[in-house]
Amino acid sequence: MSRRSATAIILALAATAGVLAVLDLFPPAPSAQPLLVFNWHGYRAGLDGDGMGGAPVGLDDLEAAGITHVGLPQDHTGDFDHRNYIADIRARGIRIVRTTEQRWNAGLHGRDLGGIILDWQSPERPGPFFTAYARHLQAPCDGIGWNLEHDILTPGKYPLTDADRRLARLWNLDPVHPETYVHFRCRQFALIFQIYFDVARRAHPTCELAIGYSGYAGLKSRNLSIPAAYGCDWSLQAEPQEWRGHRFRPITHAMCAWHATAELPPEGRTPNHPLPILHTIQLAPALERDSAQIRVQIRDRLALLHPGDGLGAVGYGRGPVWDEEDRRIHQLLSEELRAR
Repeated sequence: MSRRSATAIILALAATAGVLAVLDLFPPAPSAQPLLVFNWHGYRAGLDGDGMGGAPVGLDDLEAAGITHVGLPQDHTGDFDHRNYIADIRARGIRIVRTTEQRWNAGLHGRDLGGIILDWQSPERPGPFFTAYARHLQAPCDGIGWNLEHDILTPGKYPLTDADRRLARLWNLDPVHPETYVHFRCRQFALIFQIYFDVARRAHPTCELAIGYSGYAGLKSRNLSIPAAYGCDWSLQAEPQEWRGHRFRPITHAMCAWHATAELPPEGRTPNHPLPILHTIQLAPALERDSAQIRVQIRDRLALLHPGDGLGAVGYGRGPVWDEEDRRIHQLLSEELRAR
């Protein structure tokens, strides 16, 4: 799948809201009607109201909104004895994107990033971390997702290890300098994500998507650039990384979020990287009940679509299973897409 010409993925939307805006400020995008719709937490729709028994409560909502891909935890088999919720989802023609669980998230729990990379010797010998990741990556797997929000500047959370220093020397980088340090961590995460993708594709030939969730290039979080705030440089993610003579395939989509306003600020509207963007609908929790603002944001993001782009979200309701908030957002999405 090419990057900017990849098939458009549109993700089901998270309910939240932002500042007031005029509904018709941005005209519909000239691009074709979106073909794919992805919901990061789509497994919630496959569960019943208690998450234990009975029929799923949200599959009709997914189908009504035209959702074609949903996110499921990487280790879920779907089998709850009384039924298999993944089979229920697939029976609707919806594909599965496996999202990385914390136990196999390289950016969490103070893991030694340099050690994880140095342990990778070859596709056949990926080291203990990626071997465990592959062992717990269940089928079906049509794609993978990783939340790239790692606070690399938090004191003590990402100390430079001996392995980090060895890797930095191999890359001719000085990780002590602040700007070089950010680049070093972003390069580590770009390589790690591409190894995730390589491991997943070897284990599951149907795996065609690699979706990273983070912020928009050009915007800031906590008054920091997205690379400094999260260790996510979309330009590096879009470049094939090389390690021990192996050239890795880039990820396929940058799933970008902005929580403050319904309309994306000007500095975030023109990407500085070639990855297709999944524009995430997610606003401040205090405003999430404002359906008018959600419509503003949906229309704003639709107006930004280039070939290969889409919309994205990571959550709606607050519980572990599908609720009325999930349903409301999918109804709004369905209405806006039908109106295009």
